[in-house]
Formats: sequence, structure tokens, C-alpha cells
Amino acid sequence: MKLRDLLKLMLSNLNRMRGRVIMTAIGVVIGTSAILVLVSLGVGLQKQATESIYGGGGLTEIRVQGEMGAPVEMVSSPGQGQSSRNSADRLRMDDQMLEEFREIPGVVSVIPLEHFTMGGELEYGKLRGYANIIGVPHGALQDLELEPESGTLDLERGKIVIGSRVAEQFHDPEEMDKMGPVPYAEREPLDLQGAVLKIHLMRFNEEDGNMTEKVVRLQVAGVLAGASGQYDY
Repeated sequence: MKLRDLLKLMLSNLNRMRGRVIMTAIGVVIGTSAILVLVSLGVGLQKQATESIYGGGGLTEIRVQGEMGAPVEMVSSPGQGQSSRNSADRLRMDDQMLEEFREIPGVVSVIPLEHFTMGGELEYGKLRGYANIIGVPHGALQDLELEPESGTLDLERGKIVIGSRVAEQFHDPEEMDKMGPVPYAEREPLDLQGAVLKIHLMRFNEEDGNMTEKVVRLQVAGVLAGASGQYDY
């Protein structure tokens, strides 16, 4: 049988069972499409989960916190009563300690962060707000893989970089006294890029137990993109 005869026979059979052929073709298309969709969905979900895990820094960052205790620590020993141990005997988070961290195999960078325990009250015109204050060395924001939403991350003297949600913390004390806090969604968006903020810093004096206040003026050099973490506030 020649090829020409085979083609005629095939077309003749297909023409006689046209409905079955169409249904078979539709089934093949639907099955193939379903497999492609499921495979693509699985790959996409896996990629999203991986980026979410690694993006949070949980697998790539180790946070080490220094001691915040009193100058002298009381130590109790069985049969010997209590004895005092000076804070100099305890480990301090100093430059030498940071160098030891950098020498650990696998450590890419060591970034010291100085957290102001009481934060700071912000003042912008008649508006008041509150924010966490974190001191970082020059260039540390880039090492933390933070991105600017506006402005720059290059810190200079008299400049600050604020989180993406710091603007939401501002309110008008007069309006708040009259009608209570107004939801941020109902207020006009506050653009703090380039603004000069007054920051009220409080310090506790251990000698007399009093609080002292210092006011500094800093210009907003940049606003961070949302990171869904402590740097947003």
C-alpha cells in the first residue's frame, strides 16, 4: 500500500468518526493545559515561599545583643554567700568583639546597630509623632539590603533616613484633643522627604535619677521602601 493510499484511508476513518476525534482532541488539550497550569503554579508558589523566607533574613542574619545590665552584678555561690562581679568581667559589644565576629568563617559582614531604648518624639511644624531611633554606621543601610522609596540612603552629618510608615505616626495635638485620633487613611498623605524634623531625645541620668531632654534638628535624606519590619517605623 502506497503512502497516498494510507493518507486516504486515514482521512476517511477520521471523517467517519468525526465526533470521537473532536472529543479526543479536546481531552488532550484540556489535559495538557491542566498539567502546564499545575506545574507553573507549583513552581511559582515555591519561588515565592523561598523568596519570602530568605527575604526575611531569618536564614542569613544572626542578631547578637549586648548586655544592658547594671554596672555591678550580684552573684550567689553555694556556701559562699553573695559576691559582686564588676561589669568589666563580662563581655562587651566593642570593636574587638566585632572584629572577632568578622573573623568567623562564613560571615559576610558585621553591622553594629545602636537602639535608643526610649525612641524619640518627632516634631514637624504643629504635628507630633513618635519613631524608633537606630544608629547605624555609614553604608550600613546598603549592607542591610534596604531600598529607598525616595531620596538617598547616603547618611551625612545632620541627615536621617526614615522608615516607610513614620509619616503615619504624626498627628495634630489640637485635632486629637477635639475629636480624638484621626485614622491615617482619612488624612492627607504626609511627604517628609527633605523635611527638617525636630527630635526630642530623653536620657536617664543614673546618678540623680532624673531625665534630661535634648532637641536636635535633622533633615530627612531619604525614605525607605516598605520592608514589613522594624525599619518601617
